[in-house]
Amino acid sequence: VFAFPTVPVGHEDVYALVLAGAILGGGQNSRLYKSIVYKAQLATAAYSYHYALAKDGMFALGANLIPGKSVKSLKPLFDQE
Repeated sequence: VFAFPTVPVGHEDVYALVLAGAILGGGQNSRLYKSIVYKAQLATAAYSYHYALAKDGMFALGANLIPGKSVKSLKPLFDQE
């Protein structure tokens, strides 16, 4: 999982981050799933989400790697999307 700090609950950007999480990693038709699971065949699942707390938040990108595949191979694909 790669994670980045974001905004807290109640911030006006929370809704945009939730939407970005759904577009990037919300199911088998998402950008990450198509890129990492279907095209690159590095993982069995790929996901992203925003998690907001009282003082700050986190945007996460992740994947369930196929055994023998490297985590290092995910970063360029995450950066691309």
